[in-house]
Amino acid sequence: MNILMMLFTAAMICWSGNGDKNTWKLDGSHSSMRFSVKHMGIANFNGSFERFDLTMKTVGEDFSSMEVEFSADVASINTANKMRDEHLLSEDFFDATKYPKLTFKSKSVKKKGKNTFLVSGDFTMHGITKTVELTVIHNATVKIKEEAKEILLAGLKVSGSVKRSDFGISPDFTDLANEVYLDADLEIFMEPK
Repeated sequence: MNILMMLFTAAMICWSGNGDKNTWKLDGSHSSMRFSVKHMGIANFNGSFERFDLTMKTVGEDFSSMEVEFSADVASINTANKMRDEHLLSEDFFDATKYPKLTFKSKSVKKKGKNTFLVSGDFTMHGITKTVELTVIHNATVKIKEEAKEILLAGLKVSGSVKRSDFGISPDFTDLANEVYLDADLEIFMEPK
């Protein structure tokens, strides 16, 4: 009976340890989020969001277990042209006063190769939520020392696309292609426990 209790206790300890989730936060100073869309069918028009945040939870350092929550401030859009940015923020496009955030919350993760994952989740923009699939590549994880503590730092490459019409953003505006490509380079660090 004692042996059974010891085995049960050991199994519970291992299970608890494996299920213990780590929290990763964004290093915003070393991260960027961009978008591109074809203009007049001839060239890509590019922009970025300057203010965004991400929180990720993983079991240990296993990114196939990732749970992601992401948000961006629509008002931080930057296309290197003030007049165009103001137009994009208006009711003609994002209507940023009414819909100030775009968000993504993961629902499932599929591993597609050694360091590549397909992350499916709820993408909300312009007050409409649709399921979107993003490709996440885990570039590498390194240990750094900060204030005499070792911290894990990971690099991720994220890409995907959405259709403007799915989110009610100027579906009749034909100068821009309907499909918008998303691209982000992210550095995240594991919060010490």
